[in-house]
Amino acid sequence: MYTRGNLTFETDTLPAIAGVAETLVKDRCDNYLAGLWESELPHALGWCSHVPLNPHFGLHGNTRPLEFIAPTWSWASVKGPVSYGLPGCPRREPVATVVTASCDAAGPNPFGRILGAFLELETDVARIPVNQLAVNLRFRGAGKAYIKRVPDERFNWNLSLDVVAELFSAEGDFCLQCDSEFIVCALIDLTPQRDQDGLVTRNTGFRALALLPRNDGSYTRLGLVHGYWGTDGPMHRRAQFPERLVLKIV
Repeated sequence: MYTRGNLTFETDTLPAIAGVAETLVKDRCDNYLAGLWESELPHALGWCSHVPLNPHFGLHGNTRPLEFIAPTWSWASVKGPVSYGLPGCPRREPVATVVTASCDAAGPNPFGRILGAFLELETDVARIPVNQLAVNLRFRGAGKAYIKRVPDERFNWNLSLDVVAELFSAEGDFCLQCDSEFIVCALIDLTPQRDQDGLVTRNTGFRALALLPRNDGSYTRLGLVHGYWGTDGPMHRRAQFPERLVLKIV
């Protein structure tokens, strides 16, 4: 609900909830990272922009603040409504491991504005050629695209963009704002359906970060990927996410 509101100054996104975070940390013994709790990573990275199909939002939906507010892996890095999974979702099994998490506060209050932050994740990675990105024409205005999986397109991956304008021009044409020939998908977690013996009985869902490479070797977040495999999920996982790397995300 907080992200649906309008602040007078967008730089107040984190300071406006600093008091709440400061109260909560007393009972958590946790590290606060640009609106996220370190103990809830990597699952807390699974937020996505929530842009209803409403002409009021136009094509561009959520935007990036004009000034730096938060790293792209934080929900505070976009201006507009965001959402997490619905209550009652199957228990997720983490794949990514946090190697380093750093947040540089702008002042003495560690819960207020920040100057910069980065996150190093070790996880399974897939490099996706840009030509495998496709537009979901029906839901383009809500920032929906997908990643074509060849040859079996039944297992296409859905991509929810954080900011629509980073993938489409003002006219609605496909236009990735990046010079790279590929994006990187980094697994966050899995949602396997198991029977009482622990065997996978249904499709295994997964969530991954869609990342854009930068010239300095780090990455920025483009959106959130949802996909699934059949009951032979481990085989698909090894085939489609063949590398395990440490990625620096800013």
